[in-house]
Amino acid sequence: MFENSLLSAFFQSDDTHDLVDKARIANNLAHMSNGDVRDSLFSAKISLLCRAIELMPGEFVFSWYDERGLIGLRHTPTSEGFHLPASRLTAGARAAMVQALEHFLTSPPKAVP
Repeated sequence: MFENSLLSAFFQSDDTHDLVDKARIANNLAHMSNGDVRDSLFSAKISLLCRAIELMPGEFVFSWYDERGLIGLRHTPTSEGFHLPASRLTAGARAAMVQALEHFLTSPPKAVP
């Protein structure tokens, strides 16, 4: 994935930070990079988010979808938002997001104070 073995080890290890933190770090680094490094970092973000969604589906909520095919997600424990191409979701992450959307659509509306 990365020519830099330190970055590769960081993103592949499950021990150093949790997956959501790693996704945020990959995203921030991607915004400061260009070319193949940028593409690799965005791919790492997507992969990490998909793993996190598969392992902890209840911690993510669907926020939005746009005409470009991007979806917005919110990690509820941290209130941190992410976006990624819907076409890049893994099967497990896609199933978890469908369940989250179904839950959202079938839940009674909350009263506005």
